[in-house]
Amino acid sequence: MLSHEYYKTGRGNKESGLKDTLKTIFIAIGIALFIKIFLFEAYMVPTRSMEPGILPGDHIIVNKFYYGVKLPVLGWKLPGLSSPKKGDVIVFQTPTYKSVGAFKQFINLITFGIFSLDNTKDNPKNYVKRVIGVPGDVIKINSVSQQNNTRSLMVNGKIHKRKFLKKINYSTKIGKSYAEKYTEYGPRKKYNIQFIDKGEALTGEFYVPKQGDVITLRYIGIENNAKTEVPVETETTADGRKLARPFALPKKFDPKRNYIVMGTVILTVNNKKIIKIDGGSFDSLYNNPSNRVFPKKAVYLMLKGQNVKYRFNDNYYFMMGDNRDRSEDSRIWGLLNEDLIIGSPAMVYYPFSRMGSVD
Repeated sequence: MLSHEYYKTGRGNKESGLKDTLKTIFIAIGIALFIKIFLFEAYMVPTRSMEPGILPGDHIIVNKFYYGVKLPVLGWKLPGLSSPKKGDVIVFQTPTYKSVGAFKQFINLITFGIFSLDNTKDNPKNYVKRVIGVPGDVIKINSVSQQNNTRSLMVNGKIHKRKFLKKINYSTKIGKSYAEKYTEYGPRKKYNIQFIDKGEALTGEFYVPKQGDVITLRYIGIENNAKTEVPVETETTADGRKLARPFALPKKFDPKRNYIVMGTVILTVNNKKIIKIDGGSFDSLYNNPSNRVFPKKAVYLMLKGQNVKYRFNDNYYFMMGDNRDRSEDSRIWGLLNEDLIIGSPAMVYYPFSRMGSVD
């Protein structure tokens, strides 16, 4: 009897020890998930878009609670302690990202992203860029300047001054080149940027909408003497205007069709501020099929000659990479909705030789 009781007690101790071990593992996983979701998360920077400050291969720790946590799978955004300011570097979900579905998101979450189920080269989930314009700002990007051979940047009428630092070697897949490194002086902070070839990019003046704005869209079509590569047709609108368009519009709105803007658009913000923007820039900033700022029907009605009013329920930001000629940012995919903001990079933790804060 003694040996039998001893055997049972021993097995009980083993079972109890296994339960304690599993309990400890699950608690550790739970704590790790809590930290990952609500506090901090590690990211690896894959591209050169933020050179010279942040390099490809840098591993960064991102503070997720400062700007408000976005719950994974559910997509709900919790209130934050603050909002991004001009000059801040932030991590956000790519506006053109295509969701992989709730199941893959959940599996990716509980496996801590080791299989990258929701983040691929062809469908990158997260970007890191610098805030150039905040809600309510007017941004102006000029053509290449003869003075310093770069595109000047203005925010609310104030130019971002630049100081040339040096030329540095810059290697690409097609060969070696060089980059010109500058210090840019924003309204709140200074930071280093670089230019390579000053190629074609978004230029002109535009507005960054804020919550509560009412913006009126007015399409004035192809202006006199403007050159187009396609035939132009003229239509008389309901209010008697002659509207020149380089294409025909369907009589009825088709939600499956994308409406490209060619010509000129007038934006009137809250019946006060008037901004004139060309169709190409309008499409890039406000009418990207994967990242719409104005609804498709509003664009259609505008192209038909109506003055369209639209009230904004969200705040938007204008983002740029510090490597100005090698960055996919707001100049390409449009404005960033505040709901997509993930957090603020707190530090680079690897490689150890680059350990430090992110400016």
